[in-house]
Amino acid sequence: MSNILRIFGEATGLRANLQKYAVVPIGCAEDQTELAKRTLGCQAEEFPIKYLGLPLAPYKLTKADLQPLVDKVMAKLPSWKG
Repeated sequence: MSNILRIFGEATGLRANLQKYAVVPIGCAEDQTELAKRTLGCQAEEFPIKYLGLPLAPYKLTKADLQPLVDKVMAKLPSWKG
């Protein structure tokens, strides 16, 4: 995986900052998660997580999970309409 990220960086000019990466396992055993953490040199997180400001989960999110996002959009609407 590290080699793939390195090759991608060389091809695109974009560099991966592994300190900002996180392993988010879905249905993995603990030893598999530990192997991924050691291999990539990053931390592990559990769901739900936020990606680009949006909540992600392996299950259907509830209204309560999405309410902060709805509130942010609602707060921006008055200025957008103007």
